[in-house]
Amino acid sequence: MGFRSILEINGRRACVVALASSLAACASIADESVTPALPTAPANHCRDWFEKPAHESYLGSLDVSHLRAGHRYLAVTHVAPPGHHFRIWHRDIEPSVFYVRVTPTTSGDVGVVFEWGEYGALGVRPPNLAPTPDAVAPLARRLEARFVECFQRAREVNVEYADDYREVKLVEFIPSLAGRRVGSFVSQSVTMDAELKRVIRSDQPSTGHGPIGFPRRAQWLSSSGSSAGELLTAKSVPESLVGELGDAARRFDAELPPAEP
Repeated sequence: MGFRSILEINGRRACVVALASSLAACASIADESVTPALPTAPANHCRDWFEKPAHESYLGSLDVSHLRAGHRYLAVTHVAPPGHHFRIWHRDIEPSVFYVRVTPTTSGDVGVVFEWGEYGALGVRPPNLAPTPDAVAPLARRLEARFVECFQRAREVNVEYADDYREVKLVEFIPSLAGRRVGSFVSQSVTMDAELKRVIRSDQPSTGHGPIGFPRRAQWLSSSGSSAGELLTAKSVPESLVGELGDAARRFDAELPPAEP
């Protein structure tokens, strides 16, 4: 029987089957004995784990009619809210890990934003977990209590602190035609410190050629509009761009109107 992975997304059940010969395996989903743990607490207490808030910054679209062909433009297109990040390692049929952003609430509870999850081989807990700083240990305990309450069949639960950081989306774009949204581009997620001044790491960039859009709150980096050669950020974020990136990220966070590049 081929590999399969069972996911719960917004309360809807889906079965992903890797091999066509295994399609019949989907029928077993109806058996609750093999269904992943679902939130069992009442009210809205557990919806955080399934409902990811929409990014207001992606509503609308930025005017690009002034962009010149063959010139490089770099923009911050999203900045995630501040918060402590955790990985929740657990077992529910298969090894799993949830990545969440957590903020304490005035009532002493925790506000949880589920960012993504990995399952199977990608969800196997490493032998050594990062230690939890004393300052966030109470927050980690409240998070674990919330998780155990909402996923009552999860076992081997381990909460690992992943630091206090913010995710910044950076896009580089070289238009093929003036004023058009078609050209070469690089998109990547950059992890910055809570003050948006230092790059901690950047994900593997995604490159391509084709249509692209910018949300209406995008903030251009000051070096945008320069003559382009190769894509500047195709491998990583150059050290020379870190200051500009931080400035643009802070303008985005402050919801300032974007200036023309």
